[in-house]
Amino acid sequence: MNTCKLCGGEFKNLGVHVTKKHKIKMDAYMALDVKSQEEQTTSDPKEDGAIEMSNTDEFNELSEEELAQMTATEPVNTTVTPKSRQDAIWNSEKGKLLSDFLLELGIDEQELRQIIKQNRTGGVVPVTQQLKNRELSAEKIASENADKPEIRTEDCYIASALKNKFGYECINVIGHKDKDGDVKSKTWVLQKIKQ
Repeated sequence: MNTCKLCGGEFKNLGVHVTKKHKIKMDAYMALDVKSQEEQTTSDPKEDGAIEMSNTDEFNELSEEELAQMTATEPVNTTVTPKSRQDAIWNSEKGKLLSDFLLELGIDEQELRQIIKQNRTGGVVPVTQQLKNRELSAEKIASENADKPEIRTEDCYIASALKNKFGYECINVIGHKDKDGDVKSKTWVLQKIKQ
């Protein structure tokens, strides 16, 4: 907890408090050397309720830039509607990042909405969507490793992507058995086809 030098309150995030309540930037606040409220008040505050400021020359030492930073900011319209929020997301720089994210996952806005709806309601993601997501993820991993002459993987989706899209052939499949002799997992050994 930090104590505000202007009002004496205790705050977790002093920067937000100073900006919102006192309407000054944190840099200007740090430039101030305000004494504690006990030193600023008269010896008997009940007499007239006035606060006595000591050493007012401190404010004359601020530069014009610091004084400009201390001026109150204009109030901002904070009414947010779902439509304005959606427009802000899709049309801003961050929206471009979201578009890239959707492109990377291979889904569109409608599919993202469906996934979010299912998550909120506790529904399950359809099997077709799960398979599509797994294939896209495997394709991405395969593309990152497509320059290697030989690849070993335990993921059949990655092996499939390497074979079907990146010019590899499967030269061996190694089965890993558990203590009962049952095959627990497999490793696909793929080699780049020379052209």
